Order: sequence, then C-alpha cells, then structure tokens
Amino acid sequence: MKYQVNFETSWLSGIWCADRGSTAKGVVAINNKHLDIRKAFVALSLKNFDIDEKKIRERKITGYGVTHEVYFTRLPARRFIENISRKRSKLSRKNKLAFLAGRLDGDGTVDFKRSLLCIYYGVSEREEMDIDRDMIESLGFKTSCGTCGSKALRLRVLKPRFFANELMFFVKHTEKERGLKKLIKKRAYRA
Repeated sequence: MKYQVNFETSWLSGIWCADRGSTAKGVVAINNKHLDIRKAFVALSLKNFDIDEKKIRERKITGYGVTHEVYFTRLPARRFIENISRKRSKLSRKNKLAFLAGRLDGDGTVDFKRSLLCIYYGVSEREEMDIDRDMIESLGFKTSCGTCGSKALRLRVLKPRFFANELMFFVKHTEKERGLKKLIKKRAYRA
C-alpha cells in the first residue's frame, strides 16, 4: 500500500512528534492521557495505513502521572510519518495546519481568557520549535518564542484568533477545540 500525504496523516505526524511513545524500530506510538486523542490516533491510523485492529496495542504508563501508550508496529508507516515530520515545511497549507493541530493537540494550550495559543517543546527541541515557527510564519501569522521554566520552550502565536480559525477544522482534542471556538468568538481588543 502506498501511503498518501493528506491532512489526516499530517495530523498523525504532528501528534507523533508531540507525544512520541516507544522509539523501537518500526513502532508508531503516542503517550497521551486523553481518550479522544487516542481514539483519533487509532481511527486515522486504521484508515490511512495497512493495519487492522488486531495490530493496535495499548498499555498504561506510570511516571509523573498515569498516561496511556497506544501503538502499532509497521516499519513502512513509521518511516512515512518520520518523512512527513522531516519535510513538514514543504507541505501544502492545509497539511501544515493539520500537522500544527497535531502538535497543539499533544503539547499545546489554548487559553481564551488570556488570548493565548501556545505549543510547548522540551529544551532539547529548539530546532523543532524553530521549524514550526517558520511554518506558522509562512502561513502568515506572527509568533514569539521563549522559555517556560527551565525545562520547556514555548512557541506563542500572536493574534491567535485568526490562527485558531484556521486550525479549528483539524484539532481533535475536545477541550482545545472548545477553547479555540471561544477564542474565535472573543471580541478583538481595541486601544
């Protein structure tokens, strides 16, 4: 089966980059505590890759909190997802937005009260953050980067209402989707 680059596989690549689970060869895994994200990962994986439900596995992981790792083993699918991640800056506008929505679903936050839309990265992921910043800016949105404590980097989208409007279709996390809807409806501040 030849895999297609579309907004579903782009979202899968984004969530995989954000919540990557096992790094074993050929394993496509995410660690996430939200059921809606895990269900979306499974449904889109079954739809876009040549696997069946018997290949999907889940296990509970205890660390700072309890999360669930959902995974399947399929080396061609893993290589395909890695390839999308590496070449994400060359994706179409729709696929870039889907990738960024996956990142937001995994490691992002939406706070409509403070008009905040951010994606977080580990301090060792500065290069990843820079690529995503360039992608967002290539879509016509301004960003700012900074640190968030000593263990995280933050990529913040300035004027997030407009970016939220574009991301809305691709986000799978129900709480973040609600936050985006509220952010879009929020009245713009006028000085």
